[in-house]
Amino acid sequence: MHSILEILLYSVMWAMFGLISGWLGHRCSPALVERSNFLLKSRNWEHRGWVYQRRTRVSHWKDRLPEGGDFFAGGVSKAMLPGRSITHLRSFRVETLRAELVHWANVVFGATFLLWTEPPIGVVMTIFGVVVHGPFILVQRFNRARLEYLVARASTPRLARPGTPRNNKEMYGHRTGTSPDDNRPRSANDAAVVPSDR
Repeated sequence: MHSILEILLYSVMWAMFGLISGWLGHRCSPALVERSNFLLKSRNWEHRGWVYQRRTRVSHWKDRLPEGGDFFAGGVSKAMLPGRSITHLRSFRVETLRAELVHWANVVFGATFLLWTEPPIGVVMTIFGVVVHGPFILVQRFNRARLEYLVARASTPRLARPGTPRNNKEMYGHRTGTSPDDNRPRSANDAAVVPSDR
C-alpha cells in the first residue's frame, strides 16, 4: 500500500509541476526567454539541425509527439508555422525557446528527487525526466536551428541569396546520411527548408 501511495504522490507531483512550468513558460515574455540564451542558443556543432537528423532521424518521428503549446489561452501551437514571413519565423523561434526552457525545467525537477527520496527512486525519477522530456528538447533544437537559418537568410539582401534548396544536400551542405566533415555548411546563407511542425 505504501508503494502505491508513493506512486500516486509522485504522479501528482509530476502532473502539477508540468502544468505549473507550462503556465510559467507561457507567461514568460520573449525578452525574458531570450535571457536564457546561454542554455538554449544553437551551437555550431548542430549544423542547422543536421546532427539531430543524422543521429536520430528526428523528422520521421517528431510529428508523433503531443503538442501542448496552445493548452493555455493565448498559447501558440507548434504543430505548424503560422506563416512564412520573417515576423512569423522570429515569433515561432521564440516559441521553441519557450518550450525548450519548460522541458529543461522538468528534467531538473526529476533530478530533485535525488535530494529527498531514496537513491533508487531518485535515479528512476531522474531517468524518467530525461527520457520523457529529452525528445521534446531535441525537436525544439532541431526546428530552431532551421528557423534561425531562415531568419538569417530572409535578412540577407535578395541579390546575395542563393537559390532555394531542393533537398537535404542543399540544406545541410551534404546528403543526409553522409559525413559533414568534408562539406560542412559554411554560412547561414546557403539554403533554406521551412520546418512545419513542433
